[in-house]
Amino acid sequence: MTGITTAPAAAEPNSLNLATDEAFGRFDPGDSIGFSLGMAIALNLNSSLSFAYDHQFTRRSSVNSRPVPGSYLTTGVLSAGSSYVFSDSVSMDVSIGVGVTVDSPDVQLGFSLPFRMRQ
Repeated sequence: MTGITTAPAAAEPNSLNLATDEAFGRFDPGDSIGFSLGMAIALNLNSSLSFAYDHQFTRRSSVNSRPVPGSYLTTGVLSAGSSYVFSDSVSMDVSIGVGVTVDSPDVQLGFSLPFRMRQ
């Protein structure tokens, strides 16, 4: 299960993606719904490849109950990644994603180095 926080394109630079009452009026970010499809393939005991597609639909934002033009977003990202386990406590994950819709980022790069602390 994943959690995603998005900010509509019309949001003020210092605003959060939460309904709020500020000096400019009541800002209500659009609701979002989406789906993800993916699969992982183990190459051996230590390494794997993964492929995924993530698509999100974000409804229009509004200020003072008036829709903000151009704030409806449709984002789709196609990604591929790899994982390698170095030991029982350290692994590495890398991924690259390519935006397939106009509202998506052109490229997303991911890197993580999860580790388990021993007791």
